[in-house]
Amino acid sequence: DLVIGHHPHVLQGVEIARTGARRALIAYSLGNFLFDGHKDAEKQSAILECRFGRAGLVSATVVPVQIDHSAPRPARGPERAAILFRLDALSRPLGVSAPGGAIRPVTIGNR
Repeated sequence: DLVIGHHPHVLQGVEIARTGARRALIAYSLGNFLFDGHKDAEKQSAILECRFGRAGLVSATVVPVQIDHSAPRPARGPERAAILFRLDALSRPLGVSAPGGAIRPVTIGNR
């Protein structure tokens, strides 16, 4: 199960919810994709790659994207690191970490 929000046009955190035995991923906003705003935060985006099985979410990975003049491109170097750092910081309060782009539940001791 996957829920993807969009309206704020900026990258927001992700959360893993349980519905019985199933795991579902909630991505509150992946940012923009073809539209870049005036602020740096509006130019940071992400592509979400998810794998699902019979029990729901199997894995999720974020591909950081930078928007330049309404053209998305894979983020590299410091841009990539900044997007992943921001996503991790936004997701940790929701119980998720995103080291290197891999979406993982945070254990209680790591929160």
